[in-house]
Amino acid sequence: MLICLYFRKSRLFVMKEKEDIEIRTTLRLPKDLLKRVKRYALEYDTTITNVTVKAFEEFLARHSKN
Repeated sequence: MLICLYFRKSRLFVMKEKEDIEIRTTLRLPKDLLKRVKRYALEYDTTITNVTVKAFEEFLARHSKN
């Protein structure tokens, strides 16, 4: 198990294995698409993040050359 410690502005940060790290990002979506995603997440008791990650993974699986 890889654990990395580093300091930033007098704070100690602990990072676990690379697979456990999540990064925050911003997406710009059409308003109607965001409404549909929110409705889906609510209906299936999940989060917008989970819906987005699953969509990215499925898209990349279909379009990757590997």
